[in-house]
Amino acid sequence: MKVIVNADDLGYSPHRDRGIFQAFQEGIVTSASLIVNGASCQQAAKQAIDMGLELGLHLNLTEGKPLSTVPSLVNTAGMMQYKTSFLKHPVHKEDIQHETVAQLERFKELTSSYPHHVDRHQHVHIAPKIPEIIAPILQHYGVRSIRIPDQDLDQLKWIEDDVRERYELRYMSAVKARLIYARHGIRAPPCFIGVGLCGTQMTPLRIKESLKGAHGTIEMMVHPGHSSVGEEAGCGVHDYFDVDEGRKHECMVLCSIDLNRFEMTTWDKFGT
Repeated sequence: MKVIVNADDLGYSPHRDRGIFQAFQEGIVTSASLIVNGASCQQAAKQAIDMGLELGLHLNLTEGKPLSTVPSLVNTAGMMQYKTSFLKHPVHKEDIQHETVAQLERFKELTSSYPHHVDRHQHVHIAPKIPEIIAPILQHYGVRSIRIPDQDLDQLKWIEDDVRERYELRYMSAVKARLIYARHGIRAPPCFIGVGLCGTQMTPLRIKESLKGAHGTIEMMVHPGHSSVGEEAGCGVHDYFDVDEGRKHECMVLCSIDLNRFEMTTWDKFGT
């Protein structure tokens, strides 16, 4: 059993970046996903490269300003529709394609190469019809691996009923998405964990419980961060998730775990 611990939202805001970098240097984070329309993406990409932190693209179609002209993805203020509106609001295939390409190109500008790994902000890459649109693009750009959040929640007795219901409703979409991406040569680890480990829910014991029954290569999704007092807003707005104290808690837990408990790996090793 090998574990990839992936920190989401690098480049979203300076305080989130500091937590991710600490959890990489002192903890079990092995890779991070760069959000290329984030407030701090340029400095975050440079620091990650200098530190040797492996980066993937955190493809974002649901928050902040887009990098391309995509009328069906934005509201009257020119900001992308949040995930609940994105899933209900009619979006044009061409707009999704244009913004996906723009973010892949921006990733190359920031890091000097296209990403080998992609995951999606707020998991919209598994929403109905989205995999069919972006899988050929990712294949063309050489993406080798992707996240599929099809976690088995049966053993997670502590999670709230609404969270359980939300993930169970999209389980079949995740399974179908795995097959679509696989047909385009884009693989996902056989097991995913991260539900029930967000913010103050994360404990070493719950990480251990989440890993029960897992096999092969496992992706563990995390969202560490630091204090945001007086700092720049992520993606142009201070949202609750970004400034929640749970980000600091995750960083603390991730830096407290004995590295010898896991066999760690990275996306590059998984994708080859």
